[in-house]
Amino acid sequence: MSKLTHDYVINIANENDSIGYWLSNFTETPFSFEGITFNSGESFVQAIKFDTLEQQKSVAILEGYKARMKGKKKTKKLSEEPFITWNGERIELFTDSYYELVYRGLLEKFKQNQKAKTALLLSVNHEIIFDNGFPEPKFNTLPNEMFVAILQIIRDELLSEYKY
Repeated sequence: MSKLTHDYVINIANENDSIGYWLSNFTETPFSFEGITFNSGESFVQAIKFDTLEQQKSVAILEGYKARMKGKKKTKKLSEEPFITWNGERIELFTDSYYELVYRGLLEKFKQNQKAKTALLLSVNHEIIFDNGFPEPKFNTLPNEMFVAILQIIRDELLSEYKY
């Protein structure tokens, strides 16, 4: 990974950003969470949109962009009825419970994948953004700003493990 200057801005939507690449949900970073192995952060975010364990597992194994496409079909339904089911619990989107679930899943991604963890730790003192050059969709189950905020919370938690 490259040496960062203090004013370096990390764009997690830019595959050419060596740090942002490992923070992206689309990068293959296998991890397990509550009994399911996910191919990437994106496969996790998309899998939790589905109601049954069988459906969730079928999305969990997909590569990031394929998981995104599979989840897009479910997003329209969620815009009409904004609830997911995880481990038998019905959770409303955009609530503390929902974001806590996303946080817990992504925390496992960074704890279990050394390259992703190293990239996140290297991002300290740098702004993290999500800018893919397109406007954010009107209905996004993980708004870009919230995704970045969750990454920063995870980073702070991981950094606290290294403080004396």
